[in-house]
Amino acid sequence: MANQIIDDLRLNTSPGINTGLWKFPPAQYPASTAAAIGTFRYYAAFIPACSGLIGTVGFEATVVPDATNKARCAFYTNANGFPGSLIQEADAEITPAVGTNLFAFTGGVRSGPSGVWVVIIISATSAPTLRAGQTGDPWAGPGALDFQTVNKGWYSPVRSYPSVMPTVFDMTGVLGHAATFPLIGVRP
Repeated sequence: MANQIIDDLRLNTSPGINTGLWKFPPAQYPASTAAAIGTFRYYAAFIPACSGLIGTVGFEATVVPDATNKARCAFYTNANGFPGSLIQEADAEITPAVGTNLFAFTGGVRSGPSGVWVVIIISATSAPTLRAGQTGDPWAGPGALDFQTVNKGWYSPVRSYPSVMPTVFDMTGVLGHAATFPLIGVRP
């Protein structure tokens, strides 16, 4: 069953753009551009339902001006178009570097019928620059989220970098679009 997500992507039976084994949020695919992200800001990307387990989350950094940066990642339930309750936090915090940065999830995460949200935050006094997404095929998102426009997910500023990810996500942020939102991918 763990490889079923690969079949979902290969057969394109679920929404989203697929490149190799990576699955990206609906209406989004890798852009040739990069976006400087905000410091101390949660970025939440919606991942549609898939039948397999998700074991890895990744993003690409093109510039990392602060070598002391740390990053955290977690999966959250879909609460009517918003991130809800914590499902699982990544096995470890990472130190972002130029290139592909990966978070591992031991045992994997199953998305459920309404999809999941993957949330990252990077500590930084100088924000890194991450690969951005650009608009792909329009897709009507769950609840309040509409991927038929330029929206790519939610982002929410916080006062400081957390020692652990919150158990319930308090989404008081705004919709992000391609110019301001990093491309976050998942794979088995």
